[in-house]
Amino acid sequence: MEEARTTNGYLRVFKDKGYMAFVVLVSIGLIAPTMLWILMPVYAKMNFGIPEALYGWIPTTNALMCVFIQYSVTRVTRRHKTLPVAAAGMLIYAAGAGSVALMSGFWGFWLSMVILTFGELTLVPTASKYVADLAPADLRGRYMSIYWLGWGLARTLSPLIGGFINDNIAPRAIWMGGLTLGLASAFGLYLLNRISKSRATLRAGI
Repeated sequence: MEEARTTNGYLRVFKDKGYMAFVVLVSIGLIAPTMLWILMPVYAKMNFGIPEALYGWIPTTNALMCVFIQYSVTRVTRRHKTLPVAAAGMLIYAAGAGSVALMSGFWGFWLSMVILTFGELTLVPTASKYVADLAPADLRGRYMSIYWLGWGLARTLSPLIGGFINDNIAPRAIWMGGLTLGLASAFGLYLLNRISKSRATLRAGI
């Protein structure tokens, strides 16, 4: 009986087309920042000779920004609707990943991480709030689990896609690939917001 309830619960999640579109779009977009986290250390060392000890300050900067800036960013983003903010966060994510293609030294890669972190501070809490607000109370855990499954898929696909681009095109093309995926995700989230607003208007008029 419990297994049947669990299965039926997930079927209800999968039937929520708007939510599943959101999960797919976010998962696609998250490939871009994951490329930066996984591939930029290797890219910086192999192509520009940035040693590990120096590169370590780049993820440290991300951690410090998350600790000291997150509250200030959230005070701004919570004043606006979640889907437009999520689209903006994904756009910043895309810019951070794409900017790596323009960099050739430590401070350039550091700046790319700073840009990317602003995307993280904008998107991550906003997307989690969107899921929590959208999910029915009895399905909130299942909605969240599908959302985080999308993160796992992005982490899995990111090195595969980045490695393929690196081997078949050029190392710098990795970041153009990340930029393209991030922009596609941001545009998709923008369209999803427009569609959601149109449906809400129609329902209000009925």
